[in-house]
Amino acid sequence: MILLFSGRDCTESFRTYHAFTDKPYPILEKFKIRTLKGPSELVRWKPDGGFYKAVRERCAEYFKQEKLDPVRQSILYEIYRFSTSLGAKLVGMYFLTHPSFPLWVRMLAAIPNGFAGVTIVVNVMHMASHVPTFHNPKFNYLLGWFSMDVLCGQSFDVWLHEHVVGHHQYTNVITIDPNCPEGYGDEALYRGTTKQTFYKRFAYQFIWLPLVSFLLVWENRLAFIRYWTKGMRKEIRASSFFTGTSSFIYFILGKLFWFYLSFYMPNVWWGCPVWENVLGIFLMEMVAGYFVGITFPANHITNKVAWPMAIKDPKTGDMHVDAEWAVAQVQTTKDYAYDSWVFTNVFGSLNNHSCHHLFPAMHHSHYQKIYPIVKQAAKEFNIKLPDVGGYADLVFDYIHHLWSMGYESDHRD
Repeated sequence: MILLFSGRDCTESFRTYHAFTDKPYPILEKFKIRTLKGPSELVRWKPDGGFYKAVRERCAEYFKQEKLDPVRQSILYEIYRFSTSLGAKLVGMYFLTHPSFPLWVRMLAAIPNGFAGVTIVVNVMHMASHVPTFHNPKFNYLLGWFSMDVLCGQSFDVWLHEHVVGHHQYTNVITIDPNCPEGYGDEALYRGTTKQTFYKRFAYQFIWLPLVSFLLVWENRLAFIRYWTKGMRKEIRASSFFTGTSSFIYFILGKLFWFYLSFYMPNVWWGCPVWENVLGIFLMEMVAGYFVGITFPANHITNKVAWPMAIKDPKTGDMHVDAEWAVAQVQTTKDYAYDSWVFTNVFGSLNNHSCHHLFPAMHHSHYQKIYPIVKQAAKEFNIKLPDVGGYADLVFDYIHHLWSMGYESDHRD
């Protein structure tokens, strides 16, 4: 995390990764050089007004009473979590690419195989990127790299910048959060808030944007070009520690291993026709792209959430947001089916999304238990949680919002 945030303001990130202790702060004072002058690289948030402090203290008390480690689970649980996700992925790949099965069986296998890939991403890689799996940071990195690069053909380094830095620290801040529309004007691909200028081309975004989500996996692969040539993942500058020779070697090795498992072994070892192999992989990644491309944006794109704006000081040039970071996290995030065992244990607790944004370094299996604590604290501080009922409600709310944003008026029933 220190290397990932090097050269930029990491105030909010530091608090989230040391949520239940104040011990690091006196230590930091010993290393203070001087006060940095000039504008920040991105934006600054208002100081905590008490909400985050209250949630931290109450959650800490809960873990103390239950004698639980907030960032760890038992080794047996970790073995179960990883082996089931990996096993489902490998078995799915065998059914998808082995020519001994009829073509229609292999094409149908693309559906469960796509979801198996999603469980690898959201339940293994995602948690490794926020470092609660191992004490050793190298083990977390290797687990994330193996899950993302080797098994899925993506890039763990790109994910760290897009998700851990961009999305978690600047949630729903347009032009900074990589998961947001590109801007408030004509440069925006779609319209997610009334703060953006309306254009007639947004009228059918509720149809084509979900369809484009099927191709999300391939869009992320194309993003590697900008990451390695310009050192950027959208508006997030790539840290030099993640763009050096060793990182590039890991990147290339990951692609080679992925190509070997996905194409070379089925084509050369098993004799699977190339076009059938390519079709199966494409269908599988369409399924995975749908779930990730619909579910992740649906957590944050709706008229029920806030859209904090970056405000520039004309004198100093400093960018700030007129909101507290922790308050903004729960106001920009939708929860759904918070008591669902499936979404908590299979799909990485994406349902308790506000808890994840407040405590990304917490082991994700704990979110279901602390959700009532967060909800009660939000009620006491008059903070409205924009949650919905179940997963179907989440998706409907997302599609309906895209439809309403396709019209010039601020609201359509």
